[in-house]
Amino acid sequence: MQKVISQANLICFSGTDPRASITTDFMSTSATPNEYLLEPAKQGVDTASESVQLQEIIERHTGKPPSRELSLTYIWQVALTACPLLVVDLLVTACCLAAATFLVCNVAGTDPYSGFWKQLPAVLLLQSALLCLHGVYPGAGLNPVAELRGLIRSTILSYLALTGLNVILGQLPRLEATIFATSVLITVLLLPLARTLSRYMMGHFSWWGIRVLVVGETEQRTITCRKLIKHHEWGYRPVGDFKCTTSLRPEASDLIDSERHDDLVEIARRKKAPAILICPSPDRYELVRRLVFQIPRVVAFGDAESPDYTRASSHSTHTYTTEFNFPLLHFGPRLLKRFSDIVVSLIALGLFAIPMALIALFIKLKSPGPVFFGHKRCGQHGKTFRAWKFRSMVCNADEVLQQHLREHPELRDEWERDQKLKDDPRVIPGVGTIIRKWSLDEFPQFWNVLVGQMSLIGPRPIVESEISKYSDRYFDYSHMTPGITGLWQVSGRNNTTYEERVALDRYYVRNWSIWLDLLILAKTPAAVLTNRGAY
Repeated sequence: MQKVISQANLICFSGTDPRASITTDFMSTSATPNEYLLEPAKQGVDTASESVQLQEIIERHTGKPPSRELSLTYIWQVALTACPLLVVDLLVTACCLAAATFLVCNVAGTDPYSGFWKQLPAVLLLQSALLCLHGVYPGAGLNPVAELRGLIRSTILSYLALTGLNVILGQLPRLEATIFATSVLITVLLLPLARTLSRYMMGHFSWWGIRVLVVGETEQRTITCRKLIKHHEWGYRPVGDFKCTTSLRPEASDLIDSERHDDLVEIARRKKAPAILICPSPDRYELVRRLVFQIPRVVAFGDAESPDYTRASSHSTHTYTTEFNFPLLHFGPRLLKRFSDIVVSLIALGLFAIPMALIALFIKLKSPGPVFFGHKRCGQHGKTFRAWKFRSMVCNADEVLQQHLREHPELRDEWERDQKLKDDPRVIPGVGTIIRKWSLDEFPQFWNVLVGQMSLIGPRPIVESEISKYSDRYFDYSHMTPGITGLWQVSGRNNTTYEERVALDRYYVRNWSIWLDLLILAKTPAAVLTNRGAY
């Protein structure tokens, strides 16, 4: 298998293509008659070999959709783990504000502060929001230093925001400011202590915490399981440990050997364990890479070489852990991205209805044939779909292309490398050139976005023959919904090499965030208006 993949990489990234050299030799006047007879046979063998390599890459590196059952299980366990901690945090915050109010009013010799009940809801709302933003929930496996920092920062920022709000409203007497300052001091002292005590208390309940599978070598996973069982306050509940070997051989009632990540996913689903903890092992980099797209939470114990999915590191007592996370695996980010796709595509289809009608009319007047062109593309999880465009080429485009390449063999390398020609003879003169230059031919793809085949922002959809150029990196591409615009489109488009395009797609998949999408969206109009790399 590795030999096949290596051969595919050699063909795709060496800058040459056996088919290109065959064509050049065949058309050369220096070729002998015997060579003419041998060329078709060579071409047939190479084509068959490339087809086999392509199928191998597709079968091996097509990503599977995440388990919906595990995602829902994770949400439920996160809620059960986070809610008790949130309740304790808010109770402590309220008690600290009440104590500060009582203390300051008694020292000042005034009546108990009547505005306490007005300020309390605002304090609790700000505190809960900031605690969530600082990532202190659900709290399972959370770095104690990060937890302490989150609790203190949230407290200080919530009272600063409340103070600013009162200043804006002109309702901040000196007594109230003193109460806020005192409450901050008391809360900063008591809230971390209450959080620690609540962890130890909740650790005695079997329903509290995230259920996990422990994977690794026998000695390492035994040590890890003992630590997790001893420290329930960490928030991880081991429900089984597994060794990666070449066979499926049960070592005990709850110990299963598994080499394939698919087996681990199925076992995790059966045991309702939405998290996997991976102990140090030589092959855990590849295991993390495969599991991170299908398991809601993947954590490595001990020093881990990061496959670029790292979102947080945690130093628990005597333990170093690294958490790997693929953001779009989780329900919230997926829902947000899909909702924005639907809203934007509906607005775009309504806003551009008249321009699209005019483009369709000009195409019909200039070139006989259909107005739209649907090209088969590779979508998420290996599903194919038709990406719709306004037809910008003549109807017999393939014949025109082959004729042009026969007449200009020096252009074949450009075509094989980029699947594009800078001066494409297939383009409809006038209207075709204009809509391609300004990317107007892609307006119909908002329909693909609306029905869920594409996204507004994502990797550029590719055809099946391009998969071999991605090789094992197709695994990353196949987990994302292709987009109308993306990093490639705002980074030079056709002025970049294909290798750079693959690298940009991979970076987007591994580092997705709503902020990255907003950045790409903001840069897209400039990329379209300047026509940089468009042809």
